[in-house]
Amino acid sequence: MPFRSYRDYDRRAAEGSAADLVFPFGHGLSYTTFAYSDFSVPCAQASEGGVIDVTASITNTGNVSGAEVAFLFVAGPQGSAEPRPVKALESFARVSLEAGATEQVHLPVRVRDLEHWSTAAGTWVLDPGEYTVLVGSSADANALQTAGTFTVGD
Repeated sequence: MPFRSYRDYDRRAAEGSAADLVFPFGHGLSYTTFAYSDFSVPCAQASEGGVIDVTASITNTGNVSGAEVAFLFVAGPQGSAEPRPVKALESFARVSLEAGATEQVHLPVRVRDLEHWSTAAGTWVLDPGEYTVLVGSSADANALQTAGTFTVGD
């Protein structure tokens, strides 16, 4: 399965041949800076039909007002027999903040969206195991923070 965009760059980095990107997926320019904190993944166990309402606080740490897009990526369990991306974009939220202001954003994740097509089984499959939630301003690993984990299945 060929990967495109940030998924291909993640695959290359995992194999030890990381590309030095000037503008990673989701990168934006702003006259201000933002900080992420107070992450919450409200459950440790998730069912296939569930929705996980991940929250995070975003603070405008600069001197002028600005807008920020928070990206939520999910890294699935490792060891799948089929090629899987290192992480996948599952939710995002845009927020406009005055200088010094903080706002909580909601980043819902539908567990069903974590399924992938299995060519061996000929159907959509949800891998059981631990999923890691990453939140930040772009797909760049340095811009992401671990918000928490949840388990699907077993």
